[in-house]
Amino acid sequence: MTISLPRHFTPEQLLSVGRAAAADAWAHGMTVRKADGSTVPIPLVCEPQVVPRETLEYVAAQAKAILSAAVKVAAHTGEPLGRPFQGLEGEAMEKLFTSAPCPAVLARVDFLRSGKDGKPRALEINTTIPAMQAYADLATHSWIRAAAEERGIPSWTAADLVDRSGSHMEDLRETLVHFYRLRGGKKENPSIAIIARPGDAQASELRRLAEHFTAKGNPAAVLQPTTCEPSRSDILYRHIWAHRTPAGSPFARALKAPGDFVLANPVNGILEQKALFARLSECAENEQLADRAGLDDRERKAVEELPWTRRLDESRTARVIAERECFVLKKAGTTAVNPFPSAPNSTRANGRTGSAPQRPTAASSCSSGCSAPAPPPHASPPGSKPATATSTTTFPPTPASSTSRRAAVWCAPPPARSSTSSAGAGWLR
Repeated sequence: MTISLPRHFTPEQLLSVGRAAAADAWAHGMTVRKADGSTVPIPLVCEPQVVPRETLEYVAAQAKAILSAAVKVAAHTGEPLGRPFQGLEGEAMEKLFTSAPCPAVLARVDFLRSGKDGKPRALEINTTIPAMQAYADLATHSWIRAAAEERGIPSWTAADLVDRSGSHMEDLRETLVHFYRLRGGKKENPSIAIIARPGDAQASELRRLAEHFTAKGNPAAVLQPTTCEPSRSDILYRHIWAHRTPAGSPFARALKAPGDFVLANPVNGILEQKALFARLSECAENEQLADRAGLDDRERKAVEELPWTRRLDESRTARVIAERECFVLKKAGTTAVNPFPSAPNSTRANGRTGSAPQRPTAASSCSSGCSAPAPPPHASPPGSKPATATSTTTFPPTPASSTSRRAAVWCAPPPARSSTSSAGAGWLR
């Protein structure tokens, strides 16, 4: 017997599904840890955005090309474009293009859709802590289970739908193991150490990663730099900034000798500097810079799609102030983000952004932008501030040759398997 179900949820049903999905996700660790040790639930949107496979394939190819272009431009630059690297970070950075087997084993390139044409535009590259795999799984899988229950779909069918949606955590595990194989590792089930700082804000996500890795046959544990003896683990998954790693800790040895360990990722702060993103954007208009960096046709095409991004100096201050509604300003440090939904290079679109009205400083990046579509309603924990709604824009590239199968294939994945792209649920601000 075939059961006919309505195609769409009513607004009341959506709110019910959203609340149930949020409660499920929060109960299983979709939280962040505050400095005082308390945990805060991460708000979800009530309705996910389903991204067509063609779009996923486009952003995967874009992300791969953007990352490879970033590595080339960073190697050509050879020096920090913002704050200087010092201490352990500086010592480790000296090895990035000489001793590290791969400057970026895995990465996350964040995209938002342009309000003008709906085309995804890259906002930034995350290579030090390209997190969100467990959070993304929780958001997606919780929503699918809640929606299935609302529809009266049996739990075993809901479980099959979850399996078919794929898993970002599993993609990450496959990537790490595959990189281990590329480095010559022979163990059938290599162990994985996840290194994070004490009191890490994403502690719940790291625990889920360790649980998932272990359940799949790779013994895993979350360790601190002072408790991680690098030689005792087959794979080192770094989830900590170099400047927060004690220089005398055992893990610091791995950061200073990336060629001696299976380390993902080596210290590569220059790849995340917003000024480097500006240099990538410049390559679209400066053919000589693109030539010197050695960008190929694929990479040149990708940087042409980037939002127009530049280091903010006195020559651009007047224009940015006069046309502030067209720009987003962000600090150029390693922890800042770049633009909101943006127009392509050499195109300036009117619209609303979060641009600050005060006089900008030379320590900022500026990007032209256009408005984003209105966000759907949120399922927020009591007393919390709703997060800005976007699609799950974690579309990481692959430095090695491969084609992304879903919204998150992290690097050099093993042979493709059949899967269905996952729908995105709510996201973080």
